[in-house]
Amino acid sequence: MHVMNSIVFNSVASLTKENSSLKGSSICLFFMLIGSVIGMAQTNSYSQFSSEISLSRVLNKKMAAEFVFSDIQSSAPNESAMFKYRSSYSLEGWLHYFASSRYKLSVQLAYFNNKNVPDLNQENSTEYRISPQLVYFFHKTGYTLFGRARVDNRFIDNDEGKIEWFTRLRAMVKLTYPFNSKVIRKGVIYGFASEEIFIKSASDVSGASIFDRNSFTIGTGFAITDNIQAELSYQNEWLPRPHKTDIYNSLKVSLQFTNFLSVVKTFLQDRENRQ
Repeated sequence: MHVMNSIVFNSVASLTKENSSLKGSSICLFFMLIGSVIGMAQTNSYSQFSSEISLSRVLNKKMAAEFVFSDIQSSAPNESAMFKYRSSYSLEGWLHYFASSRYKLSVQLAYFNNKNVPDLNQENSTEYRISPQLVYFFHKTGYTLFGRARVDNRFIDNDEGKIEWFTRLRAMVKLTYPFNSKVIRKGVIYGFASEEIFIKSASDVSGASIFDRNSFTIGTGFAITDNIQAELSYQNEWLPRPHKTDIYNSLKVSLQFTNFLSVVKTFLQDRENRQ
């Protein structure tokens, strides 16, 4: 009996040692594979400069229209010359509906001319977007905080000259804080910061990855008048892909006109008075 127990114990011990050795080898192999994948993954960083002009007009107590023109200049991979290539330019049209003091519903129709966008699998592609959006405002005293959810329906030319459709879900939180007033009006300096994640469907144009990117933005603005605001911001975008990772470091300048026709009318009247 003692001999049988000894045989069984030795057999179990031997198997345990073999299993431990096998587990250890498997763990080492796993980390070796992870290390090789990380080593094989290429990291490309881009310096970009973005300019944007926004023109909006209140239609009635519940609705407003907005037009946005934007242009993006970009460097080559791992270079600092941010004006080397025109990456893309776009024209966006928005219709906003203020359902209540907390909710804003919007829809976007947009045209993008993608000249050299690294995260797309081809160059010189035309893109159209239809994007519904929901914004929820958290009522706070002294600053503005809101959450935004958007679904981008993107229609992009592929290599065969056909339009390919895929969707992208975007979720963002943004904080705006006036430094020298409780509200943003003429003469007020303010700061803002936002965090946004992008999740997309797989396609030949956008790649097989489901997670698209993470975007962090921080900046400052100045209200030139009650209806004109100028902003300067820095944006960092991280785009992980199976065999490469793209990092965008972008400097953005934007000019926003609220009730644009009223601004133009006031400018013309002031010009006539000076003459």
